[in-house]
Amino acid sequence: MRPILKILVVFGGLSVLPVSANALVFTDETAFQAAAGGVVVETFESYGLLDPVAALSGLHLTFSPLSNGSAPSAYDQSLGGVAQSGMITLMNNDKLGLPGLGSMEIIADPGTEFLAFGYWNVGGDDTTRLTLFDVNDNLIESAVTSTDDPAFIGIIGAVGATRAVIEAVQGNGWFTIDDIQVDAASVPMQVNAPGGLAVMFLGLLFLRRRPR
Repeated sequence: MRPILKILVVFGGLSVLPVSANALVFTDETAFQAAAGGVVVETFESYGLLDPVAALSGLHLTFSPLSNGSAPSAYDQSLGGVAQSGMITLMNNDKLGLPGLGSMEIIADPGTEFLAFGYWNVGGDDTTRLTLFDVNDNLIESAVTSTDDPAFIGIIGAVGATRAVIEAVQGNGWFTIDDIQVDAASVPMQVNAPGGLAVMFLGLLFLRRRPR
């Protein structure tokens, strides 16, 4: 369970935007990481230009195909643009040049959920929207990056997310992001489900029968 104290402390900071009771939205990376408590960051520096990025195992996530069926791919910001760390970023395209190929849909690996999700928008004239959904596909929270370049956005939800969507809000629809960061955790077992109750019963039965 995420420590409540960390979230309460951050309310006093200027980096937390006033949002619904479902989540906290951060525009400051340091505050986001401190509140999350354990994010893993992907900088994309191990990828080469136009390398497809279908999944990030270290972050426990998979990218759904873009509108043409391809995976998002790596981009070198030295060709044009600003990067947050290094020069390699991730773009919503599989080749150089316009147009963009729609939103990036990101799915948590089976059995895991995103307790926190953030990234840097480095798309220049494009602002982006980050939206998180729970296991029942209910909206947790949605927030738009500022017009700064680069601009950070991060969300910590009151419940874990199993799906995230990053989409262009304005500009030419072609965007790049950098330093995706996720705090992922195993989905808690639902003891009210028949399967969960069966596992708990078998565990208790084993403990009763184990030789002392």
